[in-house]
Amino acid sequence: MQKLVLQETDNTPKVVFEPEKNIFEFSGSSHPENPAKFFNPILTWVEEYAKKPNKETNISFKLDYFNSSTAKYLLNIIWAFEKIIKANPDNKVNILWYYKEEDLDAYASGERYGQLTTVPVQLIKF
Repeated sequence: MQKLVLQETDNTPKVVFEPEKNIFEFSGSSHPENPAKFFNPILTWVEEYAKKPNKETNISFKLDYFNSSTAKYLLNIIWAFEKIIKANPDNKVNILWYYKEEDLDAYASGERYGQLTTVPVQLIKF
């Protein structure tokens, strides 16, 4: 499967999905003017990846800031990864949710995603 690499802009996060290296990462800030235009290709990529995933997939979220429309798309992306587990319980999917100690909103967001999915969410302070 082809890797997906989107460079960070003023409004969008860096996205690196490289299945061969087992790297799946979001980093930076996310408040795109047109969230559908930015996130729909990512969702499509994840749906394709879910058809033939790695045995273990760890998705890292290292977001400094994201708006409410991004939050909705992130949940949809998490649910797309969740389909990997539902299709084959032997596969593993984990979310590594990074947050700054003083950022209670980021921590709460990670907890909330953990409640809305069966994918294990590990909250990591940095």
